[in-house]
Formats: sequence, structure tokens, C-alpha cells
Amino acid sequence: MREISVDGCEDIGDIYGVVFEMIANADTVGRTITAHLDQFDEITEKFVATYKIIHSTDIKEYETALLHKMIDTIPDRSTMVHCDFHAGNVMYQEGQIVVIDMADIGYGHPIFDLAGNARYSGSATRQKVHGMTQENMLRFQDKLLTLYFNIKDDDTLAKVKEMCDAFGLLRGALFPMKHRQIAPELKAFHVEETRKNLFPRID
Repeated sequence: MREISVDGCEDIGDIYGVVFEMIANADTVGRTITAHLDQFDEITEKFVATYKIIHSTDIKEYETALLHKMIDTIPDRSTMVHCDFHAGNVMYQEGQIVVIDMADIGYGHPIFDLAGNARYSGSATRQKVHGMTQENMLRFQDKLLTLYFNIKDDDTLAKVKEMCDAFGLLRGALFPMKHRQIAPELKAFHVEETRKNLFPRID
């Protein structure tokens, strides 16, 4: 984090942010120069020094770059994807699966659909959305992936789950950008999940 002042800057770790402070006994630079022409050069020099601090700060979009890197690994596909195909958004009627909510249907890689069922934490909100307990969600995920990929052993299942889990977190990271109307606490939940569970192992 960098705090900018006329006297220089302070680095705190390797993150960026803005430090807000209460201002007391202050006026704009323009009015101060007008009222104190004898300090014209001194104030202007401090103004320019602050400009240079701002313009020399390299804002590396580290987290965004990681997400782009991950997206770039997904092969192009022209297959249909529902984009919201999960156990809480598909109906079961008289022994038949009924697909609803087709607003986001498109084409791409199936991982985007599989990831919708893959990332399960202990979130009560997620359990409510999917209509299952945590135990049943995990059981459902194992069965779904085993059947879909015709998996025969636990090691392969673990690798596939890891991949789908990662892309499930990617979906979660993008969720607040797609659904800007969501509650702040849900948005914060998705961001925290991504930072805690995805970025540390994204490579």
C-alpha cells in the first residue's frame, strides 16, 4: 500500500490501495498559492513531486492477470453450454430432467457447466441455492464427475475434481462482475473464496 504525500511515499508490503485521512486546516493548492505568492516555487515543487509519485507507481493488475492466464488455458470449443447448469437450477418432473433458465446459453468449453457443480464450501447460502446439504453436494459432485468422465479410480477422480474445483472458483471470481446487483456480503464472499482458495494454487 502506498500513501502519497508531498514529503514522499510509504510502501507497505506488495499491495496497492488508498489511505484516507482527515484533513484539517487545509485549502486547495490554487488558493494557497494565491494567498502566499512568496511560497509559489515551494508549493509548485511539492505539487510536481506528488504528480511524479503517482505516475511512477506501477499498478500491476496481479489478480486480474492470474484470472486471464487461467482463462487462456481453456481450449476453444463450439459445443453448447448452459452456463448455469447445477442441481439447484435444473428441474425434475415425473422422472424426467427439465432444463430451465436458458438466458445464458451459448457455446464454449463444457468446463463452464461442470464448474457450476464443482466448488462446494460450507456456505449455507450455497447449500440453500443447490437444495442439498454439504454432504449430499459432495456426494453428488463425485457421482456426477465419475459418470460424466467414466472415471474408474480414485486418483483420476481427485485430479478431475481439482481441475473442476479451480474453474468453479474462477466462476465465483467472475460472478460479482456478471451479477452486479447481488448483495455486498455475497460479493465479498466470492472475492474472499477466490483469494483464499484459488490464487495460492493457480499455477
